[in-house]
Amino acid sequence: MSNGTTAAAPALVLRGTANHSQMELDVHAIAAVLGDDVLPHFYRCFVAVDRILALEQLLVLSEQNLPADSVARSRNLHHLVLLLAGSMYETGAALQGLTSTPFGRTLQTMAAWTPLNQLRAQWNTAPFAATIRNGFAFHFGEIAAYRDGINRGPASAVLQVGDGERREAAVGTACSESFGPQRADTRGARRAGWPQNALVSWEPFFAGPIVSTAPVP
Repeated sequence: MSNGTTAAAPALVLRGTANHSQMELDVHAIAAVLGDDVLPHFYRCFVAVDRILALEQLLVLSEQNLPADSVARSRNLHHLVLLLAGSMYETGAALQGLTSTPFGRTLQTMAAWTPLNQLRAQWNTAPFAATIRNGFAFHFGEIAAYRDGINRGPASAVLQVGDGERREAAVGTACSESFGPQRADTRGARRAGWPQNALVSWEPFFAGPIVSTAPVP
């Protein structure tokens, strides 16, 4: 500068090319402008974006690279959608946290906030998303739910379906051997292991006294 002072470094810098770039943030400078209680909420939203992009890309890769009728493709779609729904619920909570800060009043004046605010309203308190998030996406469910499914569910249910080479699995082996040879149908199988490409049913209705590892007819 003409008066001999040094210009302040920009708080946000984008470097790179059209094919590869990175955005650098002066954390302390941004925090000083937004407030120490606001920037952490932005960070949480950044994590949400990263999670959603990763799950969407995994869905696309699975759909593009696995046979349409394969168990592996069905399994991946099943679980990735559950994770995506749970992540959307977390995203709604992250956006709610951001709009609850003092900066929330400024957000309301920005056109870019309108679709994000609609997303927040849709997912922040969605009962079905909360159920998926708490019961299936990031947790494996409560024992009470499984017990209730066994007691009130059907007498027979499909535990898993699969294709490809069978592989050893400690859970399946232990389950089979605990019943003893008179209770476990192991026709055509070495031991009670999951197939390489298996979809294990997540519904809590897997009652049935006999573990069968016979090939699917």
